Amino acid sequence: MRCRGYNEVKLKNNIECEIFQVILEEARGAYKPEIVHELHSNTPDDMERNLDQIVAWCSQWTPQT
Repeated sequence: MRCRGYNEVKLKNNIECEIFQVILEEARGAYKPEIVHELHSNTPDDMERNLDQIVAWCSQWTPQT
């Protein structure tokens, strides 16, 4: 990618995207489809919704005492 003139930040971003894609594909192959959720974090609003969703899942999955 350096031959294309990408700067260091662009290279890092591309590598991270590839890593997360591999992790997603491995999770989809290893677990039931209904428990693997892809969450997009392209904007601050996305990240806020993701956080709310994760908190909701955690409260559903942990035993209530």
